[in-house]
Amino acid sequence: MQFNPYNPNNQFVADFYHPLADFNLATQQFEPLVASDWTIDGGSMTLNLAPDLTWDNGDEFIGTDMDIWLTFQQYVTQGTVMDFIDDWTIQDDKTIQLALSNPNINNSIIEYNILGELPDTPRALWRDHAKRLKDTEGGEDVVSEIVQRQITDVNNAVTNSVWSFTGFDGLNRAQYNRRDGGNPDLSNVEIPSFGYQVTTSRQQRLQALRGNEIDWQGQLALSEPQRESLPDHLQYVYLPTDNFIHGSIVFNQEHDLWGQRAVRKAAAFYINIAQTAANQSWAAPGTRLNGMEGNKVIQDEWINDILGNFTDYDADNRVERGDAVLRDAGFSKQNGVWISSDGQSLSGDIISVSDWRDATVATQSVVDMLNSHGFDMQQTNINSTQYFDQVFSEQGGDFEAAWAVMGAEWPQYPHPLSVYSWVFGDSGPSQWFLRSQNEYDVPMPIGNPNGSTESINVQQLVSDLRTASNDQAATEIVDRLAWTFNQTVPAVITNPAGLNRWFNTTDFNIPSVDDPFNPSDKYLSTMGIVTRMIREGFITPK
Repeated sequence: MQFNPYNPNNQFVADFYHPLADFNLATQQFEPLVASDWTIDGGSMTLNLAPDLTWDNGDEFIGTDMDIWLTFQQYVTQGTVMDFIDDWTIQDDKTIQLALSNPNINNSIIEYNILGELPDTPRALWRDHAKRLKDTEGGEDVVSEIVQRQITDVNNAVTNSVWSFTGFDGLNRAQYNRRDGGNPDLSNVEIPSFGYQVTTSRQQRLQALRGNEIDWQGQLALSEPQRESLPDHLQYVYLPTDNFIHGSIVFNQEHDLWGQRAVRKAAAFYINIAQTAANQSWAAPGTRLNGMEGNKVIQDEWINDILGNFTDYDADNRVERGDAVLRDAGFSKQNGVWISSDGQSLSGDIISVSDWRDATVATQSVVDMLNSHGFDMQQTNINSTQYFDQVFSEQGGDFEAAWAVMGAEWPQYPHPLSVYSWVFGDSGPSQWFLRSQNEYDVPMPIGNPNGSTESINVQQLVSDLRTASNDQAATEIVDRLAWTFNQTVPAVITNPAGLNRWFNTTDFNIPSVDDPFNPSDKYLSTMGIVTRMIREGFITPK
């Protein structure tokens, strides 16, 4: 396993490092973790570090560690946090002051972008590299050395979480022990140790479950006969992830036909997500979100009072409504295929990723559904390298529609900016990703899909949302963005996100199916979710 978080081939796990603060979905508030408290005053943010937090090598977590991490954010990752700060000062071992780049950004946005980050640079490992980064102002040779560094041994796998890496057993499973001290969450952890193994073969994972070789297994979608073949002591638990990425079909809005709002709306009516989600390892049952795809928490919090006026693409008469949208736009059916007024058939390719089973299965489901309602689509599977060149690149766009992931820029936090920065993309690759336009013609007023169209500059609205002075001002912006998404359909969700886990109930108490754990942390891997469930008391020994 590789524990360098800056190496692209790392297999480090998120629970090695704690964020500055935990976000509590129930209270909608940040709770202290690495930072014991924080204040935002005008153009600065002050962080005070927890007095009793240490790295597992015994070093106290201090301002120097934060200085190294911020230096890495500046020169190595160009991380999100650097979009919000210009400089920082280590005032003492436990106090850091951040100079904010824009004092007009409201406090919640600052918190969402800074407090959820993981300081992952223990000075015992990275002090010299940080000094050289500063001396060379991010010299390419230093950055390359950091990115290529291999961290594989026990002594250099330094963590500030509740776990310590102790090595590998005879089956090449990574072994972790509960730390003796130095972390305030240790009182919640009742399991003294565990092993973790990365197995890419689906068949091997299924055999391990059947053979009672493992206690927990994540992300294994099974058919009903396969589920019935498992031992009775294995319990399936579905973990809904309201703040997560979702599989979707995105449309090339520069295309002659798919650039038409009516075509995208009709497709949304015809696609049945309950079917596309079937047998997907990360898909959740349920219905789509019609105003804020990717985050039900945000939708309920911000736009629930206006949702009744939005177009419901899961309505019982959705097929008839899809037909009506196309007819109103001048399409007619000839030999079972929709034809535009200028003679073009609703045909083309939907590109999918051959490397990702969920993508290919969901895409085939979408193709079948659309074709059963008068489209003439076919599926084209290409490998991930070709996919990113052809679809997910500034030079891309050679497609009618494509499977893609969609969700939130900072998916662990329920704020609308996290969704709309991704969906409409006021900067960066998300704009290329969805081929998003700057402006959409949207029927207005909100709630009237047949109203006169108004040009809505979505990227300007996203920019305004970043600097909204209060929640009331933000709500007015969010309402317009949500209505724009609902009426213009830049993408259709195919795989509402969720995670499935299999647990051994012989030796462990686990969450009931009716009371699932919600893993809100954007960084959590399969192991990270399980270890967080242990840390928060959702898994305990019998």
